[in-house]
Parts: sequence; structure tokens; C-alpha cells
Amino acid sequence: MLPEAISGFENYPPKVQRLLTSALELTTRNLDYEYGSADPANGGMDCSGFVYFVLKQNGIDDVPRDSSEQYIWLRRTGKFEPVVSQKEDSFEFDNLKPGDLLLFGRIGCRVSSDRAVPATMPPPSAKKAPSEDARTRVRNTLPKFMLRGVSGATFGKTFALVGTMVIGRQQDSDIPVPAEEISRHHARLQVTPDGVLVEDMGSANGTFINDKRVKNGILKPGEELRLDTVRFMLVAPGMDAKQQGAVPRTETAKPAASQGSGKAVGIVIGLIVLAAAAFAALRYFGMV
Repeated sequence: MLPEAISGFENYPPKVQRLLTSALELTTRNLDYEYGSADPANGGMDCSGFVYFVLKQNGIDDVPRDSSEQYIWLRRTGKFEPVVSQKEDSFEFDNLKPGDLLLFGRIGCRVSSDRAVPATMPPPSAKKAPSEDARTRVRNTLPKFMLRGVSGATFGKTFALVGTMVIGRQQDSDIPVPAEEISRHHARLQVTPDGVLVEDMGSANGTFINDKRVKNGILKPGEELRLDTVRFMLVAPGMDAKQQGAVPRTETAKPAASQGSGKAVGIVIGLIVLAAAAFAALRYFGMV
């Protein structure tokens, strides 16, 4: 992708143009995901390493290397406003205006409008349909796959999967899981046309797809990913609630087996007690 393909690129300040150009240039090098790297000379970089490299390359020297520190650094600039409320009418949205970038986890969308916008924003494209006048429009892109936590520390949480991501206990992981049974960098997840390619990164307790331990394997929508005792389900847009609840589990039959065994043991004990009572009665009447 060339910088000129970005709508309104020519209207951005020169520093922003240089930053975008240097970032897009990296996409032409066929780099891989390389954990712990912030230098393309290593053949790849991790997510925070990419941000660190591009900003340092463009003269921003105080950018931190760690992703969590980058978050704090960004907030301190006064241009980043976190939203903690789960209500859409929260006051935290009062200052939302055209040109702002909304981030939902790793998914972003920009608010745009055909009305007059502040001078700091590039003017809207001239190719606008007349029927769209005065309407505010939000452009967003849905992820192809999402991981939904179904047990442990991630229960009820949803993680959008984009490109290649690392899941692990360490905070700089793309999907951090605060559980002792998870390795610091447990598994690598890569989105493919057929599902998510799961690669175990030498974890101590193993990576499982539908309870089958794997070194590499394809996780498909509706299937379960298990990292030791922490379980996830792969969800795709359009899946109904019944499909999302149909997580394959091999151990679901165990309780039934245990109940059956318990009943059998109870019957045997009952027969032994009955036989002992009968023997005692016969002996009392002198019949044995």
C-alpha cells in the first residue's frame, strides 16, 4: 500500500506523512513476528517493538519500549481518553467528535462527518453522496475470529484475533492471561482463511485443541482451545448462541460413569448387608 492511497494523506502535517510513509515501508519487507525484537534487522518485530521503532525513527525519543508503558505514556499526553463505562450514553462520550479514533480492544474505527470539521482535521473527500449530508458515519471492521474465555481468569472475556498474536502469562503478550499454569509466552495464534493456526511455544503444561495436545494445529469456529486448565472457544461473526455453546468436551461423560459406578457399589454393599443379616437369623434359630 502506498501512502498516497490514504484518503487525505496530502493534508496531513509533514511529520505525520513521514511517520506513515516509514510505517508502510516496513510492510514491504516481508517481516515476521519476532517476540522481543524492536529492530527489523532481526527479521521481524513484536507489536510494541514496531511502535517503538517507527516512532524512534521519526524523532520521538521518549517513547517507551514496553506496551504497558506505551499505554501510560500515551495517556499522559492528554490526547487519549479511556472509556470504562459499559453504557452507550456514558458522559465519557460527550467530547466525541468527527475525526476521533475509537478503539475496541484491537479494533479501531474513525468517526467521520460530512459537516464542517475542525481545521486540524483533513477535509472530507469531495466524493460524497448528496443524500449523506449532515450524517455522522462510523467506519469499522469486524474481526474474522474472536476468542471467548469459558473458564478461569478469562471467563466471559472476548479477544479479537488480528494477524499473528501471542497468548501467555506475561503482560506484554498480545493476549495476557493472569494464571500460574500458563507459560509466559504459551502459544502463537495466526489468523488464516480456514481458521486460526495454533502453535505451542514450548509451554510447560501444553496446548490443546478439543482436548488433543498439539504442537501445531488449526482451530476452527466452535472448537475449544485449552491452555492447561484455561479454556477458550473460537467464535466467528454470525455464529448463533447454540453454536457458541457447543464446545466439544470429552470429559462430560465422566460424571455419568461415576454415578453408575456409585450405584453398582451401593447394590453390592446392600447385598452383603442382607446376606449377613440372613446368616445371623439362621444361626439364631439354630439352623446353621
